[in-house]
Amino acid sequence: MQHLIERFDLPFNVDTGLKRALTLEKTFMQDGVELKPGARVLLQFLHRNHYSVALASSSIKSRALDILTSHDVAQYFDQFTFGPDVDRGKPYPDIFLMACAKLQQQPADCLVLEDSEAGIQAATSAKIPVICVPDMKRPNQPYADQATAIVPSLTDVITYLKSVR
Repeated sequence: MQHLIERFDLPFNVDTGLKRALTLEKTFMQDGVELKPGARVLLQFLHRNHYSVALASSSIKSRALDILTSHDVAQYFDQFTFGPDVDRGKPYPDIFLMACAKLQQQPADCLVLEDSEAGIQAATSAKIPVICVPDMKRPNQPYADQATAIVPSLTDVITYLKSVR
């Protein structure tokens, strides 16, 4: 929240910002959160092709699992790591390194899918290749340069994976 306030010169303090964010989140959660387009297709592809899949989310466990369960996709994940599981959130690499450890994989043998600049930075710091699938905005050039690839949708990740196999 502090970063957002500073970056966008917002006219409120951290406590007020967090209260506003929680109020907005409750509204969104009541209305339901849609899966990112192509998520189910990608998860099914990964499952069929015996990829290990971990979720490394800055979210809290209950929120993330509620969303995944409501869309019947939680079973496609082998491991979960959530924001409160690590001391430092993105852009620090901790969450991705913990996810790799849970999968018993070396970071260089993994791949991160991210939509944020902080996530790209975290993956890069963890020495994990990262594909950016932009959500609301394309990353600024310094972050885009750190990505292995930038693709328009999650289904494009399948094409990427087939090309490097």
